[in-house]
Amino acid sequence: MSVEKDIRYELLARLCPNSTGAEIRSVGTEAGMFAIRAHRKMATEKDFLGAVNKVIKAYAKSSATPCYMTYNEINSSLIEMATRESVQNLCLLTDLILNLSESLFVFMMFYFNLLNHGIFLIKYVVSVVFTFVSNLLQLDVPLQFKIIASQTSCRIAGNEYGHFI
Repeated sequence: MSVEKDIRYELLARLCPNSTGAEIRSVGTEAGMFAIRAHRKMATEKDFLGAVNKVIKAYAKSSATPCYMTYNEINSSLIEMATRESVQNLCLLTDLILNLSESLFVFMMFYFNLLNHGIFLIKYVVSVVFTFVSNLLQLDVPLQFKIIASQTSCRIAGNEYGHFI
């Protein structure tokens, strides 16, 4: 059996995360079966999508082993749901907060080593970061950015820099 030339294999690959070779082979076989049942000599993208729903999705629903989505899969699905403009704003704001946290870390390390009483400066910088992040969280920005901003502020005040405070 042959397949149409305009099948988007990238789409099919994204719909089958963490699939084995046997499962992919089953998808191809099932797509061929759909085409045969429709009395066609070529399998279409619609046949492949139906096969993915039948083979991969049904297996995920009835599988005894849990299938967890990875961090990247969750992020990509959130980004696909958002509009292009909000995604661009999200990327700009995320880069801003990550660059800010890295710059503050370098700044704090420099002054901590420079001053004997650098701990007061570090506490001041951390309070400035908390104020900045809390003001950002009150703005109308996408939820994903709010989560990243919260994690960044907790990281600055907690695990990585907590031994300075």
